[in-house]
Amino acid sequence: MKTSRLFSQGIIMAIILAFTVSARAEYIVDTGPGLNTRGGNALYNTIPWNGDYQFLAVKFSLNASYLLTNIQGWIWHKELQNPSHINFIIYGDGGDVPDVNNELYNQVVTVSSNFAPQWHGLTGLDWRLSSGDYWLAFEARQPELNDNGMPGGAPNPQINEAYNNGGNNIYFPGSLGLGVTIQGTPTTVLAIEIDIKPGSYQNIINLKSKGVIPIAILTNEDFDATLVDPSTVVFGPNEAVEAHGKGQIHDVDGDGDFDLILHFNTQETGIICADIEADLTGETFEGQVIEGFDSINIVKCY
Repeated sequence: MKTSRLFSQGIIMAIILAFTVSARAEYIVDTGPGLNTRGGNALYNTIPWNGDYQFLAVKFSLNASYLLTNIQGWIWHKELQNPSHINFIIYGDGGDVPDVNNELYNQVVTVSSNFAPQWHGLTGLDWRLSSGDYWLAFEARQPELNDNGMPGGAPNPQINEAYNNGGNNIYFPGSLGLGVTIQGTPTTVLAIEIDIKPGSYQNIINLKSKGVIPIAILTNEDFDATLVDPSTVVFGPNEAVEAHGKGQIHDVDGDGDFDLILHFNTQETGIICADIEADLTGETFEGQVIEGFDSINIVKCY
């Protein structure tokens, strides 16, 4: 029965999630601290009334999906009386610098007044990232931040770090020697069954089409598609989002249970003529990462 199937699925999901949460956090980045001295790379915004800012950033790579839990920076602050605030931000990769148009996570850290270099940062995070390249940036946007800094000299510096001065001039010094640690736990990716263009065995995709590609996430004895959060689902190399911002619940394959139908704009998927399959990724409402593949047959290439 459907009820017993959902009950079993709930038990399976609970076991997977419990394992993911209880997994021991590992260091994704661990540069060690910088030199125990003030000076080095300053954190301040040069023209705050124009909305400019300065960031110091470090690039890191993930070879699997991770739940980031702890982020620390080796930071100093010499203001004698007032505390200040620093934005810890995760950006997508813009090549040699953070892609400031692809801000993924942002949280402010309050730092106390007048301290020598020490670790400051965030703990207990729930920041989920798939495999790929990212940047952790330390940003100063408020006038109060004129007296913060990050000294260089970390014993194990990242190869690629970047410095942005006032939003106008970008420098690529290779490594600034910033002291940074990032911790996280690998997340389990649950393989699911999808059907690109339900009802079509050939899954023909016209790359010149201005329309949408329908995709069904199928419910089976191991997975309930109605548990998927449509807002998290992306499709294709360019990770196109759902065209209508929501999904539809239907019994697509006629097996008596409910499947989830999603639509993606063809021109946003990044699929190319040589592709013979495409993937869909996302999360359930409980945070379980999912991924599914299906074959495709490309026609009318550019």
